[in-house]
Amino acid sequence: MLVGALVGLLTFFGVYAMHIPDTTASIQEDGMFGLRLVLDVCLAFVAFALYPLRHRAPLLVTSLVVLVSTISMLSAGIVILAVVSIATRRHLLEIAITSVLFITSGLVGSSLYPVDDATPLWQLAVVAVVSTTVLTLIGLYIGGRRQLIASLRRQAELTQSEQTAREQTAKADERNRIAREMHDALAHRLSLVALHASALSHRTDLTAEQTATTAEVVRENAHLALTELREVLGVVRDHGPVRETAAGRGLDRDSASLADVAHVTVDANVRPQPTLAQLDDLVQSAISAGNPVQVTVSPDVTDRLDMLPDATGRHLYRVAQETLTNARKHATGQPVTLQLTGRLGHHLTLTIANALVQHTDRSSNTSANAVDSGFGLVGLAERLRLAGGHLEVIPDDRGRFVVHAQLPWPQ
Repeated sequence: MLVGALVGLLTFFGVYAMHIPDTTASIQEDGMFGLRLVLDVCLAFVAFALYPLRHRAPLLVTSLVVLVSTISMLSAGIVILAVVSIATRRHLLEIAITSVLFITSGLVGSSLYPVDDATPLWQLAVVAVVSTTVLTLIGLYIGGRRQLIASLRRQAELTQSEQTAREQTAKADERNRIAREMHDALAHRLSLVALHASALSHRTDLTAEQTATTAEVVRENAHLALTELREVLGVVRDHGPVRETAAGRGLDRDSASLADVAHVTVDANVRPQPTLAQLDDLVQSAISAGNPVQVTVSPDVTDRLDMLPDATGRHLYRVAQETLTNARKHATGQPVTLQLTGRLGHHLTLTIANALVQHTDRSSNTSANAVDSGFGLVGLAERLRLAGGHLEVIPDDRGRFVVHAQLPWPQ
């Protein structure tokens, strides 16, 4: 509106400067000139008051502003803004009505302020038509840009919603995968318990030492089964950190019995899920696929790897599996470094890095064209969050893609 006010002031002073009565003018002429000035200013205030209401009734308000500008030169700027504004709506009927009114208003207004060397009417008409066309084109352009921006904004919001939905799906799938892994591990534990308990009940020829060893196996696997049960309940029910879920259940490891987990189906054929104990096989598979892998394990981890909980080993194995698969897909033939560090009672950290590769010709690289949902790392991040750890995926200053996973390693 400030631009409209400035344009109106310039028009106002320009027009009335040419029509100021000379010293020989009569009192009546002076009075008419003063009346015109007062009427012009009053109508300009009306136009400025109407302009903000154009969004409620665009055609009506614009038409009134155009009619006011026929007499009020001070409203010349605001009427230009109104004509452009109505054109931004891109409604043909509204544009046509406003254009006719604007051209007519301009011709009638010029006749109210005649000058000695008056411009021919046909020239005024041409100027009015050209001006209206230019203003309309400007409005159409602005309206088109607004529609394009609004469309892009809606598309971005839709894309963001789809992205969020896919991430939630990936997290839910990973939780289900964790639950299945834990169920398999739990079934394996219980199958061992059932096997050794059956031996205790049917074998009468066992020595005292053999009986004690078998009973210790039963006790140890019962406790491990209870731990697996706590974790699977935490993932399936609460979707929160496992250590918090275990505490929330109020289960006492030392006072647990097989009756606490008797409802879990026992299948002697179920094998436990792979853990870090199978890391060498996973690395050899990656090497066979064409990616040289350099493995570094700190002495603290090597000496106490047998104390690592199976659940932690499974989680880190899944991180290594997904990361090496991504390296095979997107950085075929590039070296991969795998570092496993940590300390018992603190944290265990797995860091895997490979070079970032830009594929200029994807048609010649089959591994680059491999089907990839793009949400494997999202699921892994959810997996580690549920286990009380975290996952970071960051490019480093050496041009590498680095996956940094950390999990607690309880005493």
